[in-house]
Formats: sequence, structure tokens, C-alpha cells
Amino acid sequence: MTEVADLKRPLDEQDNLAPSKKSKPSHDGIAHIKPEFIKPINTFQDYENNDDDEGSNERLEDNSGKSKKFKKKKGQNKQREVSNFKESCQLCPKYKYGKITTIDGPCDFQDSCKYCHNIEEYLSSKLPEVDSSFFKTCPIYKEYGHCPMGVKCKFLSSHYSDNSLTFDPEVTIKSYDRNIINVLPQENKVLLSKKNNFEYKDTDKIIQIQESFQQNYLNKHRSKKGTEDEKVLEQKLNPKKELLNEVYETYKDTRYFETKKNKLDYKRKFILAPLTTVGNLPFRRLMKSLSCDITYSEMALSKPLIEGAPSEWALIQAHKEEIPGFAFQIAGNQPWLVGKTCEAINKLLPQKSFSEINLNIGCPIPLVFNSGAGSALMDNPSKLIRMLNIMSYCSGEIPVTAKIRMGIKSDAPTAKSLIKRLVYETDVQAITIHGRSREQRYTKLNDWDYIKDCAVEAKKFEADYKAENDGKINESTARSYDLQFIGNGDIYDARDWHRVMDSCPELDSISIGRGCLIKPWIFEEIKYGDNIDKSSTERLDILKNYAQYSMEHFGTDERGILQARRFFCEFMSFFHRYIPIGILEKQNRLNERPKAFFGRNDLETLLASPDSNDWIKVSEMFYGKANDNFKFTPKHKSNSF
Repeated sequence: MTEVADLKRPLDEQDNLAPSKKSKPSHDGIAHIKPEFIKPINTFQDYENNDDDEGSNERLEDNSGKSKKFKKKKGQNKQREVSNFKESCQLCPKYKYGKITTIDGPCDFQDSCKYCHNIEEYLSSKLPEVDSSFFKTCPIYKEYGHCPMGVKCKFLSSHYSDNSLTFDPEVTIKSYDRNIINVLPQENKVLLSKKNNFEYKDTDKIIQIQESFQQNYLNKHRSKKGTEDEKVLEQKLNPKKELLNEVYETYKDTRYFETKKNKLDYKRKFILAPLTTVGNLPFRRLMKSLSCDITYSEMALSKPLIEGAPSEWALIQAHKEEIPGFAFQIAGNQPWLVGKTCEAINKLLPQKSFSEINLNIGCPIPLVFNSGAGSALMDNPSKLIRMLNIMSYCSGEIPVTAKIRMGIKSDAPTAKSLIKRLVYETDVQAITIHGRSREQRYTKLNDWDYIKDCAVEAKKFEADYKAENDGKINESTARSYDLQFIGNGDIYDARDWHRVMDSCPELDSISIGRGCLIKPWIFEEIKYGDNIDKSSTERLDILKNYAQYSMEHFGTDERGILQARRFFCEFMSFFHRYIPIGILEKQNRLNERPKAFFGRNDLETLLASPDSNDWIKVSEMFYGKANDNFKFTPKHKSNSF
């Protein structure tokens, strides 16, 4: 790699960060390209900037059951076509190693099996192997000494001969699987999928405690008068009321949800924000190789988790390179839901390798919001506090954190009042705030002035709480540690990060989402304090690493390559938006749109293309030629500049 000193640009101290609502914007929304690099047509690059850090979750939107026939499409290409492909001759999984293995045994269906048992027939029908100058051999085989795809591998000739296939089940399967952690055993998924098979003792206990507090409140505020029916009902409920009264007397003067917790320290750490779809394991692994300290999973939904849904539990998985510093984010709309989720994670995962469980209180997606989860919880703080407290109790030593935004309405931010209640009434160890309301989404600049005010207030609330409870705070609990306060939104380069951090000592760190997708080396820039002008070949190396990680994760068979290519193109839908520093008249910002431009060489021009067909061409450098029927429609449309 070129020496860092040669890649640095001096920081322009005169440039201002995104202005607050009171100040006039200092830019015109245009990225200024040097004239010699502008294409001789009066067009702008086909970008958009309305992407949420959480993203639009297609797992949610596609399964909502609501008709979108007459709904106007805005920032996303909804109901887009997703390419799928089936081999003409599909091999029986029992034969993927070229012979019956001692692990799987013979096929249970024998001659009635709908899949092929003839290895020669399958091999003759296979599509051509991957032809890539970057990957001459199977990346999985090269890394682990074994390819779990067997004869289905698209790099088969690099580790298979007609005579034999070397395979030692007991050794090689372990060597392949040990790098993925937080894997829920299949028997535990089955346990969760069957109703009432798993006992949620901790959740049931704390739900009863919370009910006793609610019952006490009702007793104090209920009118003594009542109808005859109400009196009859009250008599029937007396046994339960008496029990709840006893529970209340036991816990009324305690922080009933308090448990010993591991300590979090995010002071000036480099944090990757949760990103749906694009924030998958290969991308997080790429970011860890580029100086990232903390990674977050994609948002997972509580209900499918406690039902044992494999697709949702897959989101909790991480690569060993993400440890330490991997955090898991969930969303839910009921205390019992998030409580059971935390208890299942705490008790059923044999190896819990994550630093925190984060509750998403900022998600603006309509389907999440309308269900009462995500940012909808900001307008229901009492319910939110019960949810966070049940999470704290049921998660064992794993810290619980919260991600919020300014509020729901643009003209009525509620974050400050909510933060006070989170400090006083919960045990959250960290709060992340995004500087826009749900109503704004990404149509306005991030309000860093408001975030800084919240950081100052949060640390003041924390100091006041500790002063008021001096000598009463138990050791190794969340309130015995320093509250971590993190900002989020519109950080694109080293200048932005350092200027915000240096101007607000109460802010512990900043999490970055879109900036990491467009410029994955952003944490290297922050580390060295200057912008780095990556060459096209260096950027291609980044894509090569992503391609390798994606094949190791999704597999090198036909289906795995298809999945890897699709997520590669999702990544390219952000990565291509990078504007090389060398062709700019002045440093651009995240939300600025350039005129159509040429790069400094053909490769740089290709990597900057907004045409999804060009992204497929780039993918073919690593995954080989795409199938003729492969199409990719970017998740987001370009309509917000």
C-alpha cells in the first residue's frame, strides 16, 4: 500500500460541519469536480442520499401482506425482482462429496429421491467454473484446506480429481466452522419453535414484578366508586391482586431489574452503525480489517427469534475477527417479547460472544413503526422503560443499550426528556442518538448541535443521579460505570469526526453508517487525522477482500456465488458514490451530488459508474461471468438530491 504520508490531504479548518437549523447551509448540495473531469453532458451522477442507517428491511416489507399496488414509490425500489437460479441437474446433498460420507449416511429416499445421485451426470451438467484472475483456486479451500461445497463448488478443479476427493469429516468440518460464532444449535431452534417447550422463568418473574407496580399505581388512582359488574370482577381478581400486592411490598424500594454487568468503554472507539442488508457478516469483517473497533449486527426482530426462525438467528452470528466488539441489535414492541429474546440468547447460546444487546428505538420503517416498535417507542416512554428493564434483568451479564433519534415530529424533539428517564429509571449502559426526526428521515442535514446538547444533558443527568444516590449504587452494575453517549449521522471524513469529538468532550464516540459504505477506509482516515485519496487499484483490493469474505460466508456453490454477487452489488450501490479527492476542487460532503464525471483512469471511471450493469461487470472480476438471467435492481432509487 502507498505510504500514508503520500495520501494525506491537510484538513481545511475553515470548512464547517453540517449546520444547525439556525445557520444557513454553507454549500449548495453540489460536489464540485475539476472541469477537466466533468463529462461533456449536463447531467448529474444518479445517486441518492435517503438511505437509513437501519435501512429498509425487505424481510419485513415483503411479508407485511399489505398491498402496495397504489402506493407511490419513493426512495426505494420495492417489490424489485431478485434473481434466482436452479441448476438443471440438482445433486442430492448426500452425494456432494462424491461419495456417501460417514457423517450423513445413505439417502433415505434412494431411487425415489427427486435429486440426482449420479456424480458423472451432475458434473457434466454443471455450468462453467468461475474464471477470475483474482481467485485461481477456491478461496475456502485455500483458507481452510477443505471446501464444504464438495463437487458443487464453482472452483472444483482446484481441489478435486475424478479419482478421489480427500475428505476427513471429523477434522475438516471443525476447522471450517470454528470461525463463525454465536451459532444457535439446531436442537435449540427446534425447542423454541415448539410452543411452551422452553421455560422463560426470568421473564415470567420480572413481568409479575412489573405488573405489581402497575397494580399499585391503579390502586392509588382508581375511583372507589364502581358498577356492580366491576365489583364482581374485582372479587374474582382478588387472589391475583393479593399476590401482586405481596410482590410489590417485596420490591418497591429496589431496582428490581438490576444485575451485575460487563463494562462498556467506547471512548473515541471507531463504531460501525447497524445497517440492514448491507451490514452483513462479510461487510463487518471487511470493516474490522480497516480499523473498525465495534460492529453491530443487522436489526433482528424479537418475535421470529423466540420462534426459532433460522433466518433471524443467522443475524446474531459473527466472525471471530469481530470479537471483541460485536454488538447485537433487536427490535420489539412488547416487554415480554424483548425479555424472552434476551433470556433465550442468554440461556440457549452455548457461546455468547457479543459486547451488548441494543434495542432499536430509532427505526423509522413504517411497518416497524406502525407495529409500535422502533421509533414509535419514543412516544411511549413508560412502556419503553419497562422493555429496557426486562431486557437488563434477562440478559445476564450482557449490557443493554439503546439507539434513539431526535423524536418523531420535526418540530417537537423529545430525546432530551427521554434521556433523563433512561438515566434515572433504567440500566442502559450506552445511548446512541441519530440527529434527525422520523419525519425528516434523510431529507435534512443531521443536527449535530442537538446531539451535542443531548450529550451534555446526559452526562449532567448521570452526575446528578450518582450524587443523589451516593453510597447506594452497587458495584459492577450499569450505574456504577460511566454512561457511554454516542452520536450518529452524516459523518463522511476525518475532519467531521475530529471536529465533533473535539468540540464536545461529553460525547464518547460517533457511529458511522453510510460513510463506511461509501468509503470503507474512513476509520483509517480518522486514525491518521487526514483524508486518504485511495487509488482505483487500492479500492479494487478492498472489493477483492469483500468478495473473498462473501464467498467464505455464503459458499462457492451456484447458490452461494449468486448470493455473494447480489450482496456485492448492494455494496456497490454505495461504494460507487465515492468521489476521488484528486478530481475535486474542494472536499465534498456526504449529501453532495456531483455532475457526471470521468475518473483518472478507466478503472476509476468504472468504479464510479451509477449503472447497475457496470456493478455486475465489476462483480464478474471476482465471481466469474454472471448467469444470463442475473439482474440486479438497486434497493434505493435516486430521487432525493
